[in-house]
Amino acid sequence: MPLIQLLPPFEGELTGDETIIIEDSQATMKAPASLFATGTQIAAVNARVAPIEAATGHPVVTPLAEWEDIELDAGDRFSSGRKSDNSEWAAKSHAIAQLSERPWSYPHAIGDWRELTLDADQRFVTGVDRWGIRFEARGGEILPVGNSGQLLCAVAYGDSTTYGDELTTRNPTRWTTLLGAQLGIPIWNRGANGQTAARITARAGGYVPTLTVAGGLIPASGAVSLNASSIADFLSSYTYGGLWDAMTDDGSRIRGTLARADGASFTFTRINPGSAKAAATVDLISITGRNELAAHALIGMGINDEPVTGTATTLDDMKAHYRALTSACRGGFTVWGVLDRGTGEPAGNMSFILALEAMLRQEYGRAYCPVRAYLASPRALADAALIQPGFVPTSDDIDTVAAGRTPLSFRFGGVHLNELGHKLQARFMARYLRARFTI
Repeated sequence: MPLIQLLPPFEGELTGDETIIIEDSQATMKAPASLFATGTQIAAVNARVAPIEAATGHPVVTPLAEWEDIELDAGDRFSSGRKSDNSEWAAKSHAIAQLSERPWSYPHAIGDWRELTLDADQRFVTGVDRWGIRFEARGGEILPVGNSGQLLCAVAYGDSTTYGDELTTRNPTRWTTLLGAQLGIPIWNRGANGQTAARITARAGGYVPTLTVAGGLIPASGAVSLNASSIADFLSSYTYGGLWDAMTDDGSRIRGTLARADGASFTFTRINPGSAKAAATVDLISITGRNELAAHALIGMGINDEPVTGTATTLDDMKAHYRALTSACRGGFTVWGVLDRGTGEPAGNMSFILALEAMLRQEYGRAYCPVRAYLASPRALADAALIQPGFVPTSDDIDTVAAGRTPLSFRFGGVHLNELGHKLQARFMARYLRARFTI
């Protein structure tokens, strides 16, 4: 899928003179931004790279590090994207506009509060912002403490089944986007390919990994290398590190950003300069993750802990991971578990999946949404014909459902759902959430 970078950044309506850089596996190209480079434009511009370079006096190739995620629509036009600073952008009125700040970004402007309570000295006491997140004054800070009774926003934490791996146009067609559209609420996707439940939980702030400080000193400013994490590679396949607090043995906390260097090492960079701090190890607390969990959390994890992966994760381990993450959810949570690979699922994996689902039902009751069981049911086959006119299940689909597995018509071949599968998951979860909450 082509990636797009704006050059230069702009606000408001396009003048028609702006250009964008398009980079795909074949070439890097410059094209007019007024139509966001349709597929026809890409083909036309591809042949004009050399003349463009000659006209501009510099190579067309431009780093795309500013963008973490870019999505195009069916016509290869810019649809939405997320920059490395975690800001969200979308195509609106023929311009690429930044969306409103996330509900966990604070302090808010006065117009962002639906409800606001001040004390006699006009100091903040409590408030509910326009996303439905409730805040309280605690320890001199305004902190998010959860939803105010209505489900007005959500954040989805998980692995590739949340991220939407293998989808051609991922953001518009994955279940989180579709679910948000059906419910009329924003849902932020925090899926990362290949992550185990322990890594997801650490990234969200449910676990606090311990790391060794290179040289035994956190400098007064700048960066330091952190190594030998007690939870290996918890930022794998996740380029946005977010804000973290490095807590030393005496309880001191230093705030900074975190970037993955490799599977065992990370770079921690202080946000504000201060005194250098001697520390052999630090505990890393995910501030971004914990703030995000003021929204209702949609949690699906475990695919990368199955026996076939060789992680040797036990059912008790999975119970501990789910408990650690759900206990950090201040805005409430819904767990939905894992998916299956149809009749190709190894027997050991299927036993693990069924045991995990039984544990989630017992542990979380009404907060468990049985997505996989739905997809493996005759009801899902009937629903597929409703949302995709002309759909007729194959004989293999019918046999697979009879075996209690997810049919191939809903999958790419392995565990990842195709567009129809994502539509079905979104539809089922929308019904579940409407029955459980006021939306």
